Amino acid sequence: MLAHRISDNLTLRLLQAHHAKILFDLVDSNRDHLRTWLPWLDKTLSEKDSAVFISGMLSTFASTGAFVCGIWHRERLCGVVGYNRIDSENKIGYIGYWLSKDAEGKGIMTDCCRAVIKLGFEEYGINRIVITVATNNIKSQAIPDRLGFSKEGVLHDAEWLYDHYVDHTVNALLAKKWAERADGANPRPFGTSVMLPADPAARAGSTPEASGDSSSGTFANYMKIEAIHDFHSKDYVTQWADRFQVTPVRQKLFDHMSDILQGSIAEKATVLELGIGPGYLARHLLNRFPEINYVGLDFSSGMLEISKENLANYSSRLSFIQTDLTKDDWIDQLMDKFEAIVSTWALHDLGSEDKISRVYKNSFSVLKVGGLIVNGDFIKPKELDIPYEAGRLLIDQHIKLLSEHGFKDAVCTQIFDLNLEEPTTANNYACIKGTKVEPIAAANPHRGSSSDS
Repeated sequence: MLAHRISDNLTLRLLQAHHAKILFDLVDSNRDHLRTWLPWLDKTLSEKDSAVFISGMLSTFASTGAFVCGIWHRERLCGVVGYNRIDSENKIGYIGYWLSKDAEGKGIMTDCCRAVIKLGFEEYGINRIVITVATNNIKSQAIPDRLGFSKEGVLHDAEWLYDHYVDHTVNALLAKKWAERADGANPRPFGTSVMLPADPAARAGSTPEASGDSSSGTFANYMKIEAIHDFHSKDYVTQWADRFQVTPVRQKLFDHMSDILQGSIAEKATVLELGIGPGYLARHLLNRFPEINYVGLDFSSGMLEISKENLANYSSRLSFIQTDLTKDDWIDQLMDKFEAIVSTWALHDLGSEDKISRVYKNSFSVLKVGGLIVNGDFIKPKELDIPYEAGRLLIDQHIKLLSEHGFKDAVCTQIFDLNLEEPTTANNYACIKGTKVEPIAAANPHRGSSSDS
C-alpha cells in the first residue's frame, strides 16, 4: 500500500524522504496544538528531524512491517496515521495518529483509522489491534469508541508529557468482533498499488531466485512493487496482451525511441528487439522505417504467436526467434550483426541485475560498430525507499552496466509516467541508450618520429 484513496478527497500515502519538508511545516504550524498530547515536539525542531523520523519509520517498516502514512485531505497533508508497532508473534498491532487543528471535526481520522484497521485484520492477519489514548484526551478517545473498541483498563502514569505524567486508556479490538461489525463487511482491496510477493516466472523463461517467505504475514510482504506474470500460459498471455495496450504515454516512449533511431541507422538497417511481446513496438518501428529488417526475440511461444498475428503485414521484413535471454547462447541463434537493438518493458522481468548485465554484454557483441542499444523499461525511482522487484533497477545502475560492457555515451534520455506519490507496476519507466564505437587503436611502440640520421 503505497497509496490508498479512501474517498475523492481523502488519501493515505506511505511517507517518503521527499515528504520531510511538508511534514515538518505541518508540525511546526501546529506545534502548540500538538504539544497538548504528544511528547516529541521538543525533538522536532527542523526539517532534518522530520527526515530522520521518516527514515527510521521506513527502516522499521522494512524490518517489522509497521508503517506510518501521511493523510492527504484535498491533496494537502493534514496528519499521520499507522501502526507504531506490530507484534507479529502475537499478531497484535498498535495504532497511533495525529491530526492538524484545522482538519479536526470532519471525520477524517475516523475514516483513516477504519482503513488502517481493515488492512490489519483483512490483509495482515492481525488478531488484536490496540489504541492507547491519554485518559483526558476526549477527542482522540472518541475514535476507538466509534470504531467498536473496548476499553480494557487504565495505565497510570503511562507517559511523561514534558512536566507531568498522564494516564492512558487502553482500547482494543479483536478480529472476530470486527468481522461482526458493518465496518468489517464486504472487504475490499486496500489499494491498487499493493503487490503480493511471489517468485514471478521471468519473462526470459528462467526461474528467478527466491524473494523470501511470502507467508510471514508482515506488512513488508504487501509493500513491494512487483508484477507477477505467467508468460508460459497461453491464456494468461492473451489476456495480458489485450490489457497492455498502447496508451498515449506509452506512445510517447515509442515516438521518443524512433526519434533516437532516426538519423542513427541506415534506411535498410537490421534491428533486433529483445522481448518482442505482442509486437507493439515492432509495429511502430516497421511503420516509421519502411525499409528496415526486423528480428524479434521472446521466450514465450504465446507471445510469439500473438506477435506474428499482429505483424502479419510486415512478414517480408520480419523474423522471429524463440529463445531464453538468461542463457548466453541466444546470440548463437542470430545470423548477422545489427545496427540497433531495442527493448521495451522486458528486461526487468529477467529478475536480477546480473541477468540484465549479461544481456547488455551479449548485446554489445552482436551490434555493429556505430550501432546503439535503446532500452525503454520500468525503473526504480531513486526518490523512493520502498522495495521493488529485483529487475527494476535505478537509472544509474543501467548506465553503469552499459558502460562496463563497452557502450559509450550511456545516458538516460527521458523518464516517462513518473509517479512518486502513487507508484504501481505500470508507471515509472525510462529510456536509456548507449553506442558501440570503434575502439581506439593502441599506439605502435615500434614506430618512432622521423629524424635525420
